[in-house]
Amino acid sequence: MLFITRYRSIYIGFLLAILHSSSVWAQDNNLLSKLRTYGWFDLNVVASTQQGQQNAVRFDQAHMNLIFIYELSDNFLVFAEPEFEHGYSSNEDGLAQGKFYIQRAYIEYQQSDALRLRAGKFLTPFGLWNLVVDATAIRTGVFLPTSLHGTKPTPGGSQRGYAKYSTGFWLSGNPSFGSLQIEYDAYIANGRGQDAHEFDRDGFKGYGGRFAVAPIPEIKVGSSFYSDNIGGNAFNAQYVSGAFELTAKAGGFEFFSELLLANSQKVDAVKKEPIGGQFQRYMGYYGWLNYNIGETGLTPYAIFNSYDPNLETDNDAITDITIGLQYSLTPNILAKVQMQFVTPQNSTVAPYNVFAGQLAVAF
Repeated sequence: MLFITRYRSIYIGFLLAILHSSSVWAQDNNLLSKLRTYGWFDLNVVASTQQGQQNAVRFDQAHMNLIFIYELSDNFLVFAEPEFEHGYSSNEDGLAQGKFYIQRAYIEYQQSDALRLRAGKFLTPFGLWNLVVDATAIRTGVFLPTSLHGTKPTPGGSQRGYAKYSTGFWLSGNPSFGSLQIEYDAYIANGRGQDAHEFDRDGFKGYGGRFAVAPIPEIKVGSSFYSDNIGGNAFNAQYVSGAFELTAKAGGFEFFSELLLANSQKVDAVKKEPIGGQFQRYMGYYGWLNYNIGETGLTPYAIFNSYDPNLETDNDAITDITIGLQYSLTPNILAKVQMQFVTPQNSTVAPYNVFAGQLAVAF
């Protein structure tokens, strides 16, 4: 209760700071010109035939993200992104529904397009989508493929293939050499131990990087790497993952694909400590195809997604196929409908379908 009340106080203080700053900026056009703001919002409707969820139609105001960028000088800026998830609200007793938190907050130094250094809390640059993970108004698909961007069971608990957020230092750049475009990222952060964004209690750092190259504008290939210790002081199990990515465009077609391979150190359930030299291996991949039908605003899409949480055991893989249609009401408003057909490899688990619709807005 005390934590929730404190959390709510931070939220109120943040909004009051924005309002106060707005009155100051209104008196100084020079200050106001240095501030850039934008954001996105979405509303989902989901229905599933999965056992225990039949006939349950759910509405979810999933994301409301506000971006604030303030230019301190020609080379320095401050970036902040508060996020409200699932219709965040709280009452006088401090009880909250949904989530409110600061998704990103960092200072950035940019020497050129080829060199940027950020310090603070940031979205981990892993794969194609994590830097824009909640920006549903810039892509088709109501949800990202779970093979790369969902949580999976590991010996250290349910985890993504990488930390969604990191707190530390991040070096990046996107230099070009003629028609050759390069993107690179390297970072060191607290990782996923206890109090990951406040105090790294377990002493193990998270680190990784990403490198991508586009020999021509229509094709880009890349790879990502991530390593940390998960589970905090209770486990400190080592986790290592690598991913490969492909983006291709031709005419009205867009194709995205990623492959994730990961090793998670096994944990002794009794001693609650990692077992030296023993790892659980994971593999997941997807293919995602869009087709933009000219000026109609219509974009049908299809996604094939598959993952195996433990390559050493049988009958635990899950495959799903999604067929969907997106319509651009305006360049900033997207409406999506899709049907997902999920097939567990385990014959004792019945296949099921998930219908999802979404209204996504960028502003």
